[in-house]
Amino acid sequence: MVDDTRVGTELGGYRIERVIGRGGMSVVYLAEHVRLGRRVALKLLATELADSERFRDRFLRESRLAASIDHPNIVPIYDADEAGGTLFIAMRYVEGTDLKELIRAEGRLEAGRTGAIVSQVASALDRDSGSDRLAGFRDALGERFDPRLVVDHSLYSYSSGLEG
Repeated sequence: MVDDTRVGTELGGYRIERVIGRGGMSVVYLAEHVRLGRRVALKLLATELADSERFRDRFLRESRLAASIDHPNIVPIYDADEAGGTLFIAMRYVEGTDLKELIRAEGRLEAGRTGAIVSQVASALDRDSGSDRLAGFRDALGERFDPRLVVDHSLYSYSSGLEG
């Protein structure tokens, strides 16, 4: 990946180790929580987003909502905050790749593997399908609501999802 000036620095109690993903509105880093020694995926939103007080408030509210969801197929959020004018979300670091890269690398997946993936996603979505938490996502995102957001917490970079 391209050199990144944040690698080797610290933000909000997290030491940034390397870039693990980029989207239109965020960069995701492998980082370590300095006090706890826990490795996390640290998603930093574009700095210009933090300039809007309304966006910051919404970001923190929706992060709290997402953090309340507990399911084995949903990556848990550990922290969401602002430091040095940058909004961030710290979540469990999961080794591996995303579905888009898996398909790009292996091509069409066999039916059994596809079924297993769909089953896990459906289970995660079903977990809160009738709850106020999922309704909160629908209310907050309106017409932009996409169920994949609940699974991968890409609340602000949903357009860089699986399509492409």
